[in-house]
Amino acid sequence: MLKTILALLALTLPAMADELDRSTAGKIIWTPKNWPTNGRLIKPKGIGNITAAYFANDAARKPLTVEFNRDASVVKLHVQKNAPAKRAVVLELAEKSTRHPDGRIVFSALDAEVHGTKAKLETHPGNHRIGFWVNAADFVQWKSDLPRAGSYDVELTYSAAGPSGTNAMIAIGETELAVTLKTTGSWYRYTTLSVGQIKIPKGGAQIITVKCTKKIGGAVMNLKAVTLRPR
Repeated sequence: MLKTILALLALTLPAMADELDRSTAGKIIWTPKNWPTNGRLIKPKGIGNITAAYFANDAARKPLTVEFNRDASVVKLHVQKNAPAKRAVVLELAEKSTRHPDGRIVFSALDAEVHGTKAKLETHPGNHRIGFWVNAADFVQWKSDLPRAGSYDVELTYSAAGPSGTNAMIAIGETELAVTLKTTGSWYRYTTLSVGQIKIPKGGAQIITVKCTKKIGGAVMNLKAVTLRPR
């Protein structure tokens, strides 16, 4: 009898809603009320284009894998199966390239200039990326007025289904940073990779370029964003 009453209560009581703190532009702090036993958090609808995800209490911002289905109608974050003591997850967002209030500058695939014969923009609501990058000679650029001089951490958000080992280069002005890409296991699984540090001597017009220097496998990557994070 007690089990029946509890089952009826579960059906009639409203599910506890997740907390979504949208007080900071370009960032949502998401606190899930229910933790998934399969280690896959399903993102609430209508959040936007995610360029990075990590636990709010993680000073190192260890990236969480963000996995989309084919049309990006379902988005899952890969997390541990046991609920952590502090569940809040940071979702960093950017549709077009922009500078956020925390000083973070995001260059989005949505408004990148694609040079070459094969690579091109693919887009679904919440998932913008440069795909079909099968020609290693193709490259991607943004032209931007950087607001100030200073030191930045450079990050790349991408997916790659093929084997690890593709080499790429990110150039900002006259400075070049080399990066070796690891497989993410699927074209629909994205991670954010720390590329290195860069010092920009002065603000003003700059060209940001992403090129492939050695391709391993059928394609370079799906490129979602390049982020400059002030130090």
